[in-house]
Amino acid sequence: MKYFLLTFIFTCVLSFVLVSQTFNENLLSDQLILDLDFSNPKEVNNRLHTMKLLNSTTLNMDSSILFSYTENGQKFPSEIYYYEYDTDRNLISFCRQSYIDLNPNNIYEYKYTFEYDENGRLIEQNQFVWDQELLDWDLRNIVHVEWNEQNSEIDNWKRYLYINADSLFLSDKYQYVYNVDGELIEEISFNLNIQNELKYENKIVYLETEFDSIKEREYYYWVPPYSYWRLEAKSLTTYHDNKIKKVESFTYNANNASWKNQSKRIYIYNQSDELETLTFYTWENEDNYFRDYSRRNYLFDFNGNESQLIFEYKLEGENFWRTSRKTNWYFDLSYDFGFEIYAPLVGGGYVERSIYNPVLKFISSNYVDSINQFKVNYDVEYFYSDKIVSINDIVHQANIYPNPFSEELNINISESYSTVVFKLFSIDGKLVNEKSIKGNAKINMGNLNSGIFFYKVYFENELLTSGKVIKQ
Repeated sequence: MKYFLLTFIFTCVLSFVLVSQTFNENLLSDQLILDLDFSNPKEVNNRLHTMKLLNSTTLNMDSSILFSYTENGQKFPSEIYYYEYDTDRNLISFCRQSYIDLNPNNIYEYKYTFEYDENGRLIEQNQFVWDQELLDWDLRNIVHVEWNEQNSEIDNWKRYLYINADSLFLSDKYQYVYNVDGELIEEISFNLNIQNELKYENKIVYLETEFDSIKEREYYYWVPPYSYWRLEAKSLTTYHDNKIKKVESFTYNANNASWKNQSKRIYIYNQSDELETLTFYTWENEDNYFRDYSRRNYLFDFNGNESQLIFEYKLEGENFWRTSRKTNWYFDLSYDFGFEIYAPLVGGGYVERSIYNPVLKFISSNYVDSINQFKVNYDVEYFYSDKIVSINDIVHQANIYPNPFSEELNINISESYSTVVFKLFSIDGKLVNEKSIKGNAKINMGNLNSGIFFYKVYFENELLTSGKVIKQ
């Protein structure tokens, strides 16, 4: 049984518990990972590890907002995500809400919680769906993850569907097989059949080739009536200097024990070893050739971060490329992680990108042929609630509290600054309050409606700090 597959249209880095209200201007928003497939706990664990690496660089993020656009270009918030972490910076809760007509009392949709062992490895994942009638979370499934102590890799995971308080049953399972050197050689999936029995479903076999630069995978599916694994397809991945150069896919013809071309992907890199072009081909049986039909063109900033991805396609019979859409990432180049992190960014899961700086914003645009230009259809912003600083750094520039608040906001400004300007904005970007402050101040916000607001504090026309507060 297949269950809830989260493929969110933007990507994010998961965020942290609200600890203080210090912000860096360029860290007001961020976009990294959420093309996260929660149906595969092994992938989830790998992504969580990446997020922990990001967070260990002193970045803490507590929420992200997806903004959609109307036909006339008006921007409005449509979804919000909240993240919570433990003291070891492991993600323990991920929650999604949707805006209903910009109502601050957003509707909860779903939530995931995570538990870890003493080594920080994922051992349990729970999925909840919001019950609007009961105004409470309804548990839907539980995933248990077991680890192989020989190589510290996942041994297997099992998913249990939760029907009611007294009904919990095993729905599917995934098993990983390793050789004596601890290398992965098989992945086997099990599924529940109509007799409520857990049976084989699919299998992936990892094979050695005569060339170290080529890796092979074979794909099988289980044939229940005859109880055997049927070979269906294989893929060959060619590497050069640890970078993917080509991926070829083949289907297997059991009648004559032969392989047939299916598709391939070609990766082209620039002189800086950055991915420049990824081209997709499909095999044309009648003409016996590979036809290129899709292409992705990548641009990078001077620090090595992917900053733009343009999608192109080619219609059958045409010899030129048409533009379909593009995605842009904006990074905080003033803040360096200090090391390279591999993170999957939205816009194609075929490449693990290297990033060196926090992503500030993600924008997705479609190309409109009638006007010969791109039109934004959504963007994503991420909001940080804390930035851990070293002992040599300035600890707090401004302290804004309480959060959430009901009537008054307290604003404490560091003695390092004289008069500053405090500005408060609504969720749609409108200025709702502005005040000059020296030292400490209280601002009455009783006239505001409940909801989410964003603040900025300026010193001599330079942004000192910024953040998010919630009016109850």
